[in-house]
Amino acid sequence: EDITLTAGSVINISGRVRGVFSNQFQYRVIDDLVVEDGDTLIIEPGTSILFMGNYLMDVYGSIIAVGTEQDSIFITSGQAVKNSGDWKTIRIHTTGSTAWERVLSFQYCNIGYGGSDYGQ
Repeated sequence: EDITLTAGSVINISGRVRGVFSNQFQYRVIDDLVVEDGDTLIIEPGTSILFMGNYLMDVYGSIIAVGTEQDSIFITSGQAVKNSGDWKTIRIHTTGSTAWERVLSFQYCNIGYGGSDYGQ
């Protein structure tokens, strides 16, 4: 299901994600995410993506998460008390019709308190 962004400070996200995640919002993940084959997700510098539970992100398409030294991107737990494994993982898939032309870029990203989806 597509998501329409409206003005506000917090956006709950789940399911298919694509387009631009703006640093004007805080994104709270409330279920598994997927960047589908052929889609692109761009995450602006200074953006925070908070996983509110044991969810994961599957990337079949492109993801461009390029922060700066002064304005990093945060992909982390949204729990008040953070622990390793609060959320699952970001899985990069190497198959699909556009696999050869995908862009996968993570620069100045603080990714923390994730775990693994294996065996869960």
